[in-house]
Amino acid sequence: MQKNGTLGWLALSLVLALSRIATGAGAWQPHEIRQINGTAEEVRLPAQLQIVTESWKRVVAVPYLAYVPEKDRVLMLVGCDYPHHAEVLFSDDQGASWSPPKPATIGAGITRPWSSCRAGTS
Repeated sequence: MQKNGTLGWLALSLVLALSRIATGAGAWQPHEIRQINGTAEEVRLPAQLQIVTESWKRVVAVPYLAYVPEKDRVLMLVGCDYPHHAEVLFSDDQGASWSPPKPATIGAGITRPWSSCRAGTS
């Protein structure tokens, strides 16, 4: 049950990060998720939407989310500005607040272009 709830929350977070609906930064808004399953009727699920990056006033694209259950922490990796470079932010309260974004680094402060920030890239 907890796993499904966490996956649903992460899916909702992805929706919020991609949404273009204008709301206050960090403010949770009512939302609806439509679950489609082939020819079966769609299921409408109540949800909440939060645009984490609204107040940044910069280009933010391609969010990736990871949940760290050992720390009850959500991590978000985003591409920022032009050319895109990877930045990371986290939440320790399931999205109620987020850390400021920080450049993603590899090793001793080495940054990489967005296109080469993949697991296993050295």
